[in-house]
Amino acid sequence: MGSLLGGIFISIWGAGKNRFIAIFGSLVTMGAAFSIFGLLPPNQRGFWLFAGLNIFAGFALAFMNSPFMAIVQERIKPEMMGRVMSVLMALTNIGAPVGLMVAGPLADQFGIAQLFILAGVATLITAGVALLLPAVRQIDQK
Repeated sequence: MGSLLGGIFISIWGAGKNRFIAIFGSLVTMGAAFSIFGLLPPNQRGFWLFAGLNIFAGFALAFMNSPFMAIVQERIKPEMMGRVMSVLMALTNIGAPVGLMVAGPLADQFGIAQLFILAGVATLITAGVALLLPAVRQIDQK
């Protein structure tokens, strides 16, 4: 629901002039949401908070995917686009099964709450690394 609403929002108003800010803000929002997921109480109230935060995180996800795909389409030469998109989609699609293979045993070992916190912290670290890399920060300025 959140991704759908975010996509509609971006299709009407756009993601802003500096797409790095949209992508960075999306990473921070999702990292914070994932971390909060791990802190929610394991009851019905926690479930509803989880569901609401998931909508919020999904909305933020649209602000990462849309600008990223626009940047890829602008930066890649047309004769290379098919190959680049094929590799990008393969890497994107392999993430789910590999992630589940890793997440299942980790959740059994440490618990799902700790796994959410770990995912949130890892996402926030990714945002921090993106902020530190000038080539990434200035992606819309070239």
